[in-house]
Amino acid sequence: MVTKSSKPTEKKSMVPMGNLTPNQKIFCDEWLKDRNGTRAYKKAYKNVKKEKTAAEAASRLLSRNVNVKAYCDKRLEKISKKAEVDQEWLLDRYKKLAGYSISDFFDNDGKMKPLSEIPEDSLYAIQGLEVDTRVSGDDIIKSLIQKFKLPDKRSSLDSIAKLLGLITDKLSVEGGLTLEQKIMSVEK
Repeated sequence: MVTKSSKPTEKKSMVPMGNLTPNQKIFCDEWLKDRNGTRAYKKAYKNVKKEKTAAEAASRLLSRNVNVKAYCDKRLEKISKKAEVDQEWLLDRYKKLAGYSISDFFDNDGKMKPLSEIPEDSLYAIQGLEVDTRVSGDDIIKSLIQKFKLPDKRSSLDSIAKLLGLITDKLSVEGGLTLEQKIMSVEK
């Protein structure tokens, strides 16, 4: 007589595969590496060779397949928690990169303030320093900051806008007409 064990079986993956096909799971796992849908699709579906076909199919999988979307979203959430990075954390960092004022770094005479007098949030924005080290006759080492680099504020603000969904890099196309067909219908 065979009896069933009452112990639950362990799953190999921390995120349930759900109703994904093996190829869809490969696609998702590859897409999560670098968010390159075309590359991920070609890796999962080896018979697809054309970039355009792979790109279109990847876009459909990510936008229309609820199982693929749910799996990717769950994995992204897990990755985000593990890295302790979320939208709030990113927004805070972008604000520091965009929120500095030149007066944080220089006094009224145009001389650079000592680092100890520069607000901490403004120090975060410094991307690099060029330091000149000098030795005086009394063997006293003196380091002077010659140059420092600050981030482009517009780039930081664009990143904030993208994070908040105010700007999107993706073009959303709805309907079955091509651009050429739409232009032809307007000209008639």
